[in-house]
Parts: sequence; structure tokens; C-alpha cells
Amino acid sequence: MNYFIKHFFTLSFLFISATVFAQTGTIKGIIKDAKTQEGAIGATAKLEGTTIGAITDIEGNFEIRRVPAGIYKLVITYVSYKDKRIENLRVEADKTTIINAFIEEDNKTLEQVVVKAQRTTNTEVAVISEIKQVQQIAVGVSAQQIQKTQDRDASAVIRRVSGVSIFDERFVVVRGLNERYNTVLLNDIITPSTEVDVKSFSFDLIPSSAIDRMLVFKSASADLPADMGGGAIKIYTKTVPDGNNLSAGFSVSYRPTSTFQNGQTYLGSKTDMLGFDDGSRALVNPFPSRNTVIATASTEAIINKFKKLPDYYNLQNTNLTPDFRGNINFSRRFILGEKELTNISYINYGFTSLKLNSVQNRFNFRGEKTETFADENVQNNIRLGVMSNWALILNPKNKIEFRNLFNQLATKETVTRGGTNFENNLDINNQAFRFEQRSIYAGQLAGTHELNPKTKLRWIGGLGYTFRLEPDFRRFTSSREAGTNKSFGINLQQFESPTLQQAARFYSIMDEIVGTVTVNVERILGDKNEDNADLTK
Repeated sequence: MNYFIKHFFTLSFLFISATVFAQTGTIKGIIKDAKTQEGAIGATAKLEGTTIGAITDIEGNFEIRRVPAGIYKLVITYVSYKDKRIENLRVEADKTTIINAFIEEDNKTLEQVVVKAQRTTNTEVAVISEIKQVQQIAVGVSAQQIQKTQDRDASAVIRRVSGVSIFDERFVVVRGLNERYNTVLLNDIITPSTEVDVKSFSFDLIPSSAIDRMLVFKSASADLPADMGGGAIKIYTKTVPDGNNLSAGFSVSYRPTSTFQNGQTYLGSKTDMLGFDDGSRALVNPFPSRNTVIATASTEAIINKFKKLPDYYNLQNTNLTPDFRGNINFSRRFILGEKELTNISYINYGFTSLKLNSVQNRFNFRGEKTETFADENVQNNIRLGVMSNWALILNPKNKIEFRNLFNQLATKETVTRGGTNFENNLDINNQAFRFEQRSIYAGQLAGTHELNPKTKLRWIGGLGYTFRLEPDFRRFTSSREAGTNKSFGINLQQFESPTLQQAARFYSIMDEIVGTVTVNVERILGDKNEDNADLTK
């Protein structure tokens, strides 16, 4: 507890410091031709001495977000127009500064004009345009929409899509078909399964801040995996940032029925706070196989192996801490001569505590109470996420991207049950201790090359890795004669068929690696300028 409090206040100080220095405002405005009074399309508004700026839309409007508070000089440039400077432009935290500017023509002869731009994919308009171009039935969600809803992860985002529902807070159902019949692609690469005995992907592994856009396809096509029955979900993560940015934040929340409440837990490993078991729960190696145990169960060697299993059955009282969530976001654009290197990275961490109390009463067919139980469930949930996406823009026609996404989720759970079995005149004392950790890594190296005005080549090499560990799930039941002060005796199974409820320990480990290589060639047939040109992949 002291270890957690010490690091909690250290992290709080760092996040408070980062947040204080990251107060920002917004600059909005319109740029018009001084002669025609029409909006200047594609004019550049930039803060002098920085890389912060924006391009005007078809009506001459522009917006520069996340500008650190201060006084700046705004420089407006436009091809064949004189540069315009606006001095002493004041930007205040959490406020919008409005600019209306007029630019005049500059009659000069230009030898060559080079325009560089990146296609915007994370806005509502961009997603709608992308959906219109596909032949399948599809719906989508943009990063712009996600910012408005403040959803925490991909499972909360996708449940807003019509025809899609989520069960168990992480698995997707498309058109009534469960996760087995749906395919999930992360940046156009099939994701590995996150469950042991079923094909599925856990959507709560991807935080919403990493999503650029999400598309759900409800009908099949040649460019989608053939094993999709319900639908295909494509998740794209952010790669190219709008500009340089460093931000940090944290939040502390209070749960009325849990925070600062007293609860019972058990001794875990030293790295539980990070979502990893340090190996202290691991099965003794080498542990005898099932056949060996059955054949020689009463031998001294087998008994000693069981005696060496870790002793983690002792409960301890604890005060549940407030929920904590923090994040650090970083984006940067580096100019390397004619080339550009971009990076967008983030780290997020969350630790939440939950206490659930419940009472169960069981009755027979005559309406007589046979059992009564009072359960206490104390949970700690940990989430650690890291993303780092890089893009090397060689020139407007060639781009190479390297994407990395890692997420770690863990749950530590302690369940205690007390009560009475009236039929057998027994007091009951049952306990269960569980820890589960899940990991996912998705790495991709991709390239986009415009070979000529009619041909585009795109290649992707991807590696997906999932890991699920449930070390030493311990459960036992104990009882004593009702109304006495005798010690509780652990109930042991009296026949050969095992049960996972009485004096049982369960170990589970699962991992999966998926490697994928794809090459796509897009060729425009016919006149490139024709509106009805066919597109073949």
C-alpha cells in the first residue's frame, strides 16, 4: 500500500506539472481575397518561429488547435499573393482567438509550384467519403466522432455502430452472429485471437486515443478475408500527426461503494501494479503430469511436489484506493531535406479498484430456506498501453510506415463467501484467488508507392502476438458445524473426478503468433479524368 501511495503521488506531481505547462487555446478565422471578397482556398496560416499552422478549406476557413498560451506573430501565405503578417496575436488558455484577414495579389512569375499534402482520414467527412467509394455495405466511426463521445476503448466506440453489439464488454456481435463469424483487421492485417478456445478479438485492448478511424463491413468482397460470416471490422491507428505536440494528463475518480472501503485481498507478485505476474505464482517446474500423479499419487516424491506449491491462501485487509488514469501523448515532425519523418506515440496507464457485496438466499420447492451466502468480491484492474507509429515520407509519391501497438491488461480478484447450509447444519467459508493477464502486440511495416498517375502499389508486412496467462487460480471450500467455534475444515473431493471448486488450483497459458504479408496494386482503367473510371485491385 505504501509503495502504491508513494508512486501515486510521484506520478500525480509529474502529470500536474505537465498539464500546467500544456495549457492551450485555439485560433480560428477566415482568409479572403481583398479584391473579390472570396475565400482563399489552400492558404497557409502559420505561427512564425514554430511549426504550428493550418490550411484553409474551400470557403477560406482555418482552425489551429492546441496552441500554447502566449503572444505570436501569424504569417499568412498564398501562391501569387503577398504575405500578410498579424502582429501581437494573443492566445489564451481554453479560449478561441478569431482572425479575419484579407490578402492581396502579388503579380510575379513563378517557375515551379510544388504542393505537398497528406490525405485527412480521421474526420467525419473523410470517413463518409471512404464509405461512398467502397462497393460493400459499410459504416464507420472517425477519430473526430470519438473525441466528442469520450469513449475509453474500441469496445465502447464500436457499440455505437448500427447492427453491432458488444457482450462481456469486449467481444463483438455483427448482425446477430457472434465473434466466431467476424473478422478483425488492425491496419489491414488480421489480428490474432485473444481467447483460448474460440476465435475472437478483445476490443477493450485498443484505447480510443489510438484510433484514426474504424470501418465495419457487413457484406463480403474480394478484398476482405473469406472467412467472414457476420462482418469485417477494420481498425486504423494514427500515424501522421498534424504537428508537434506534447501533452499529459491524469484523472482520479471516486467510487461510492468501493473507494476507501475496507476489503480483503491476497498477497500477489511485486509487478501486479504493472499488469504482469513476476513468476511467483508459477507452477513448480518440473511438475508431474496427470498420468504420473494418478499412477503414483501416494508416493513421497509426488506429495513433496504438491507441498512446494506457493502458499497464497492467507487473506489480508486493505483499503481500496481511488481509481487512477494517466496518459502522455507525443507527436513530432522532422524535416530531413526533401524527406519528412513523423512520429506519434503515447503511453497510458490505469488502475481501478472495485468492491462488490452480494447476498444469496436459496430455497427448496416447499419455500424453505436451504442456504444463505454473503459474498465479497474485490477486484483490481490494470491497463498499460504503448503505441509508437513512425512514417518516412520520401516524397509525395512514396511513403513508408512502421506501426507498433502494445497493450497489457490484468485483473486481480479475491472472492470470499460466508454463510450457512441449513439442510446439513453447516457454516460455510469459501475463498477464491485469481489473477489474469492479457497482452497483445501488433507491429507492421508498410509502404505506399505511386508508380504512375494510374498505378499505385501498397505492401504490408505484419506481426501479431497475443498472450493470455492465468497462473494459479486457487479455490477451496470449508465448513464446520453450525453455531460452534470449531475450526473450519477444508472440504476435499471424495471421488476420482476432479472439481475446480474444492481445494483446486488451475493453471492456464495461451499464446498465438500471426504473420501476414500483403501486396495490393491499384490500376485505373481508362481515362484518369473520367468520372466513371473503373477501379480494379
